[in-house]
Amino acid sequence: MIVIFLNLLYIVGSYKGLLSVLSLILNLIIFYIGLHLYLRGINLLLICTIEMIIFSIMSLVLASGINKKTLSAVLSVIVATLIILALMLIIVYFKGYDGINFNELSFLTVPIEDIILPELLIGSIGAIMDVAITISSSISELIQKDNDISVENLKKSAKEIGKDIMSTMSNVLFFTYICSGLPIFVLALRNGFSMYNYISTNFTLELARFLVGSIGIILTIPISSYVSIKLMKRGTK
Repeated sequence: MIVIFLNLLYIVGSYKGLLSVLSLILNLIIFYIGLHLYLRGINLLLICTIEMIIFSIMSLVLASGINKKTLSAVLSVIVATLIILALMLIIVYFKGYDGINFNELSFLTVPIEDIILPELLIGSIGAIMDVAITISSSISELIQKDNDISVENLKKSAKEIGKDIMSTMSNVLFFTYICSGLPIFVLALRNGFSMYNYISTNFTLELARFLVGSIGIILTIPISSYVSIKLMKRGTK
């Protein structure tokens, strides 16, 4: 499967497809370094926030090169990430972790509070980057096709594109997270558990991941639209 994957990357994406593998390897190395820094006593949430910025810069530059399109996508990812982080900190400050079951993290030998927010944050970065580069690329393409296109028309186009990708990206997140608990989900149903009981006792953490990622997707659409238009149509009324 690895051979098939690499060959398909090269056939479909040429050298850019292979650069995505390089990006993945570099991101894994950075992630590994971050974990070692955490074990040395540095705050994991701070490490993961910095790593997410590095991940986005490295991945998007390798995928799209150094240009305004990439710059707008990177800025959008950073802004969306910081907003999500602020929202999570506010929610945790007022409500703590009420409603989330941590059974699957019972093996941890470190405080759950050290892990949960970084986990939720990292789980959303892929979808946020995908949405940001999609919007930025679309805006860039529209401007290249018609340099005289108005800002108002660009906003309308970005809004329509956002509507198209919003539901599909949210579904990708949902099924990605639900598949991790599929064996226990099937086992629970075969033993008389209702879907509500299973979700409330075993799926709450996955649900939180899904919600954080989906909020990130929704926030990134207007943010990336605004940033892309400002950067690429500067001075246009």
